[in-house]
Amino acid sequence: MAAFIAFEHRNRRVFRRHRVFRDRTHPLEVLDNREVFTRFRFPRHFILELTDEICDDIEFPNRRQGALLLTLRFYATGTLQNVIGDLFGVTQSTASRTISRVTDALLAHVGEWIVMPNQEKADRNKVDFFDMQGFPNVIGCVDGTQIRIQAPFYQEHEFVNRKNFHSINVQVSWIYTLNQ
Repeated sequence: MAAFIAFEHRNRRVFRRHRVFRDRTHPLEVLDNREVFTRFRFPRHFILELTDEICDDIEFPNRRQGALLLTLRFYATGTLQNVIGDLFGVTQSTASRTISRVTDALLAHVGEWIVMPNQEKADRNKVDFFDMQGFPNVIGCVDGTQIRIQAPFYQEHEFVNRKNFHSINVQVSWIYTLNQ
């Protein structure tokens, strides 16, 4: 029995796994402003401000910004969690937990970022939207989406979006109907 234990102890040293040091360069330190916006869909200064605002709500004391960047990349690409995890050097389960925690932190502050305008601001927005494009009673734009289409015969290249399929960008506007 003692010989077996000695053999195991000797083999443990021989078959020791080598330590892997992952590249931990920070994307905000390496990428220029245009690449940061392209990858995360937010400008660098906004990512830094957002990190400061939600830092107390994220449970990762040394990796708050990395957690936010992982989550923003997931939102921006709409890809699978294991793909995002591979990009950031974490497992799919870690990516999932990170995205969940950061999303909860963002939702805790949503009332600070999404507010309805007061009547004076709403009236000013109505005038501005009408002056820009002739839309009556609009106080703000909510979001846009890409609607897939068949490739048109004319200027086909202008309808290819960043995900390499043909689409039309449709923007949804918020219509203000009170006090017309």
